[in-house]
Amino acid sequence: MAANKDIVIAAIDEQSLKCIGRWPWNRGYHASLIDKLSRAGARTIAFDVLLAEPERRNPVDDERIVQATKASGNVVYLIACSFIEKQPRWIKPFPELAQVSAGLGYGELESPTDGVIRRVRVAQEIEGERVYAFGLEVVRNYLRIDKIVELNDSF
Repeated sequence: MAANKDIVIAAIDEQSLKCIGRWPWNRGYHASLIDKLSRAGARTIAFDVLLAEPERRNPVDDERIVQATKASGNVVYLIACSFIEKQPRWIKPFPELAQVSAGLGYGELESPTDGVIRRVRVAQEIEGERVYAFGLEVVRNYLRIDKIVELNDSF
């Protein structure tokens, strides 16, 4: 099967680590990537990198990524899930970034029992809001769908 030319994955791989340096990268790199992808005409940019806390060493980079995200208008970020005593703890991007994102989608990073994720819910209630799974939120944003109608079924 031929690769779809409409989808580009900018991965954090060995080559990029050699070029840019060890992880985590300065958020200025992320801001520059968002700017470049936007100028190249990206319809949706999906960041599955958790940016939960403001940067203490270089707060200017937080301002840069917030401004790049806001200017782009199409960046979806990850909400991570961690389990503490089998109870989910949702970890969102830092507030200023979450506020200007085009969407937030959740991903379960670990299982509350044996470490194996056997299924992912289409949506979750997180702090009183309906939040879709990360992949679905990316597709929703790409297709410019305002609301997803969920059907209750008995599967």
